[in-house]
Amino acid sequence: MPEVGLFETMLVSVTGDTSGWTAVEYAARVAHDEGAHLTGIHVMTDNARRESTLEENIRSTFDQICRSYAVKHSFEIERGDVTDIINNRAKWNDLLVLRLAYPPPLSFLRRFGSGLRYLLRNLSSPVLAVPPGSRISYHKILLAYGAGSKADQALY
Repeated sequence: MPEVGLFETMLVSVTGDTSGWTAVEYAARVAHDEGAHLTGIHVMTDNARRESTLEENIRSTFDQICRSYAVKHSFEIERGDVTDIINNRAKWNDLLVLRLAYPPPLSFLRRFGSGLRYLLRNLSSPVLAVPPGSRISYHKILLAYGAGSKADQALY
């Protein structure tokens, strides 16, 4: 495992569905390559019924993926608004990894309410958005560059 690279701590949103596991695997690969600690967070809405079996399955699958990449990791479950919780937690991490299952809508007015748009505009750390069905590869990466030290790191 390499020494710590550009990213010492990473956060990945764990949805528990098929497309979400692709993002977790991508995050685990990057964490392994960077020597980073990976934190998985599963956010439940306030009105969602708590199911311990489902939560344990999600935790177990996350642990299994992280172990397969030999990554230091932790896992947490929180309740509340997904965008707010991820925004608050991402501030304490060097990289945020998200699945891109719901890109911002094409309608100009509806884009203002997009959770992804909110995160991209308000976070100071880089975001790795993983589209559904993507394979783990560093050969095709799109970098949205905004001036700043974290953007310079991402460009590097």
